[in-house]
Amino acid sequence: MKILLKCSLSAICLALVVGCSGSGDHSDAQPQPQPQPQPQPQPQPESPLPEVPQLSKNVVGFYDNYFESNGIKETGDNMMGLTTLVIDGQPLDLVVDSEVIKSIEYSRYGRLKSPTSSNDRVLFSQGHDVTVLPTGKATYEGSFLGLQGAGEDTSGIAHFDVDFANKKIDGRFARNLNGRNTPYFRFSAPIAGNKFEGKGTAEEYSAGSNLDIKGRFYGPKAEELGGIYESDATMGAFGASQINKQDR
Repeated sequence: MKILLKCSLSAICLALVVGCSGSGDHSDAQPQPQPQPQPQPQPQPESPLPEVPQLSKNVVGFYDNYFESNGIKETGDNMMGLTTLVIDGQPLDLVVDSEVIKSIEYSRYGRLKSPTSSNDRVLFSQGHDVTVLPTGKATYEGSFLGLQGAGEDTSGIAHFDVDFANKKIDGRFARNLNGRNTPYFRFSAPIAGNKFEGKGTAEEYSAGSNLDIKGRFYGPKAEELGGIYESDATMGAFGASQINKQDR
């Protein structure tokens, strides 16, 4: 992420003028008092520079109306930050908190039309890479947005239990079906560095089979997570925020 910190420095000049006016000659002029030295101002400590966030990382999946997925891939550093997604060199604006894009403090996730094909959709998770992974256990809650079948929209809630000490994450997804949250699929995956990747198990037929899940932790202390899921029948993006943490 590229951050421009523009500071305008204006030079302020203070002109101190001492004026002496005479009113004629005086033979008995008194000696003028010598000016007393003025105390010098103490130097002020410099203000600390603001902390610069880490580069934005993302995980992207592709899905077309005939369901020929190009798979999930990481596209690496995004120097344009959270508000722009770069696909094949083309920047896409991320309108925050729309029907197809969700925003958390350190990450974004959702779906967009591909800049290279009108039939394709791009599903993404993008955020500031974690600086330090915590210890202990944590719980995350969030949501997901996806597509299934011939391009039918799907969405719902997601819950994650993370054990950083044992490097494991368990996730459960529930789809919004007729106004109710219906179990959709679940997964367990090992944590490697700031990433996790594993296989899921469908709990509803529309989730399909051969579920793959890839994700990352985002934020300075893994305050958030996000990623992509994909099966032979559906694909989506998810994100969640930490709601509870136990150090031990």
